[in-house]
Amino acid sequence: FRQNTTPVLSFELPAGVDETRYKIVATFAQNFKTVLTLKTPSSKMQVKDGMLYISLTVSDTNLFHVGDVDAQIHYENSNATERVASDEVFGAVLRTQEVT
Repeated sequence: FRQNTTPVLSFELPAGVDETRYKIVATFAQNFKTVLTLKTPSSKMQVKDGMLYISLTVSDTNLFHVGDVDAQIHYENSNATERVASDEVFGAVLRTQEVT
């Protein structure tokens, strides 16, 4: 994604995971430091048909330097007594770019 833009990121969720049963947490990091964390319910996150859509704002994208961004999604039950094991956590590497 580019800095100073409003991208919508999409992630496929494992079967059975939805925001009515789980709190979904998206963490974005650079250089091993957390830059942005979003949790459902949030106006920036929507779950529909097994997909998680994250709408980033200009302010959000400007938090990142140009380069790789690690994105990690995990989920826990609504009372936080059960959390997905670390081997089930999934993630992606995104790349930020300057607007030219």
